[in-house]
Amino acid sequence: MLNRQLQLQRSKPYRQRIYHIFEEDGVLKSVIYSLPDEKKFVGSWKDISVFNNFSPEQLETRKGCEVIIKRKDENTFIGSTVEKNCTSNLRGAAYATTEVTITKDTMISWDRGFNEKDDQVWGATKGGYIFKEISK
Repeated sequence: MLNRQLQLQRSKPYRQRIYHIFEEDGVLKSVIYSLPDEKKFVGSWKDISVFNNFSPEQLETRKGCEVIIKRKDENTFIGSTVEKNCTSNLRGAAYATTEVTITKDTMISWDRGFNEKDDQVWGATKGGYIFKEISK
């Protein structure tokens, strides 16, 4: 049953994006781009040749949704979107937020959507998704 649920999640992602991470004035920025016709790219992580004829001009910048990431200490980076600048209409949201913590072996990403009254309408409620490095 769990395997079937994972297959359904992979075939129907709630969003697909391309991220451009770069350093500017000592701060890391993660700029987010929307794909045209997102459904066309579902599962493309398995065959990246789908992107061979793809050009950056086909992307749309998600203005206000960039994540600003700063070094907290020697082993930790933290970042977030700025205030309510990332507009969203997913599931009744007016804006979305992202909070990120990155360490040498873990990344925590917490995406949430809020309505005009600042009530959370989507996303995890108790904390972000935790991604751990798996050693080979």
